Amino acid sequence: MPFSDAETRAIQAQALWAQVSSKALETLFEDPEMLKLLGMLRKEAVNIMPTAKVLGSRLLNDAVGQVHTFY
Repeated sequence: MPFSDAETRAIQAQALWAQVSSKALETLFEDPEMLKLLGMLRKEAVNIMPTAKVLGSRLLNDAVGQVHTFY
């Protein structure tokens, strides 16, 4: 079963927080072993995991926007 748009946005936002808090490389979710693990949990997950480019641009910009809205 595919992820809804809302689920995809929530998962990608959490992926950004996970990458930042773990101080992992931005390519964390491009790593073949990480994708294999995620695919074992839910096969469709591999298709929505953010690339380093998405983590460092759109998702980071979205998070900054949320911080600016909060403060």
